[in-house]
Amino acid sequence: MPQVRVPTWQEQARSVLTDLFVDHPRSLGESYWEHQAHATRFGATLVVAGVACLVHGIVPALYPRTASRAVASLYEQMTRMRRLSPRVSKGLPVPSFPEATAR
Repeated sequence: MPQVRVPTWQEQARSVLTDLFVDHPRSLGESYWEHQAHATRFGATLVVAGVACLVHGIVPALYPRTASRAVASLYEQMTRMRRLSPRVSKGLPVPSFPEATAR
C-alpha cells in the first residue's frame, strides 16, 4: 500500500499565505508590493471621491464632477495597466472589465 504524504503545518501555512498574499498579484503580473501600491492608491482615490460625493449630495454646487472624473481616471489607468501587463505579451488570459457604455 503506497504511503500518503500529509503536508506539515508549516507547508499548509505557507500555502494559505501564498493564496492570500501572492496568487492574485502574480496573476496580474505584479509583485505583492507593486499590487499593494496600486491598490492603496486606487482605494485612497475612491475614498476621496466618495467624500466629495457626500459633500456634493449636501451642497450640489460643490464638487459636481470630482467623483465622476476620479472614476473615469481610475478606469483608464486600470485598463492601461491591464494592456501593459506581462501576461498580455505571453498570451496568457488577463482579467477583463466590461467596457463602459455611454448613456
